[in-house]
Amino acid sequence: MAVALKSVSKLLNRNKVYHNVIGNNIVTRRARVFIPRIRGIEIAYLCGVITGDGSIKMCPRKRGGFHYKIQITSDTEEYLRKLDDIFFYLFNNRGYLSKDKRKNAFN
Repeated sequence: MAVALKSVSKLLNRNKVYHNVIGNNIVTRRARVFIPRIRGIEIAYLCGVITGDGSIKMCPRKRGGFHYKIQITSDTEEYLRKLDDIFFYLFNNRGYLSKDKRKNAFN
């Protein structure tokens, strides 16, 4: 079990939240959450890209709570595909790519 996964599991135990650890996932009664291994260079690069060319927005859910939307804007589609590969490598999650019709840019 990775260090980040152990610390999340201990925090859940302290707060008396039922969960199981399966692989790199923490599974509760309602959700399965992937806990990534922390990789310094890739995380630092993504933080710099989001700070310089992007934004993070907190969006409400229909059932309560929130989820976060990360939006990065670039004029080249290839650059965003490379960022999507890094994001998938870190978080096992793919993003959506769309063309902004008002500008010559991609989101």
